[in-house]
Amino acid sequence: MKENDVVVQKTLRLDKKQVYQAWLEPQSMAKWFCPIPGGHSEVECDPTVGGEFKIDMISPDGSTVPHWGVYKTIDPHDVLEFTWNSPHASDTLVRLEFKTVDEGTELTLIHSGLDTEKARSGHQDGWTSIVQRFSDNLVAVG
Repeated sequence: MKENDVVVQKTLRLDKKQVYQAWLEPQSMAKWFCPIPGGHSEVECDPTVGGEFKIDMISPDGSTVPHWGVYKTIDPHDVLEFTWNSPHASDTLVRLEFKTVDEGTELTLIHSGLDTEKARSGHQDGWTSIVQRFSDNLVAVG
């Protein structure tokens, strides 16, 4: 990790395989991959190294913020890494690490390459909200 990285950590009382897999399933991602209160996402993804994804985050008023990228690392149940692009970020990198701990699974999200404090602050808030929605959704269905 670098000094300017955005880092979000969360421990989930769920199996590592279940937590990891939810980050690769469009039906799951559509429910929680949006930090906008009351919002949702439309997700397309090809979860293979070199495969692309597209996530349209849609607010309750119907406005859409597109996000897209390419999967760089897929190490089943341990690491997931992808580029991250949007109107607010260009060719940045997101790394997810999944670690088994006594309480379940520790998820660490590291977003690198954001150029400004405004971009880092906005993504810190966004990722924190997404990880919380992810946790709430998985616990509700898990």
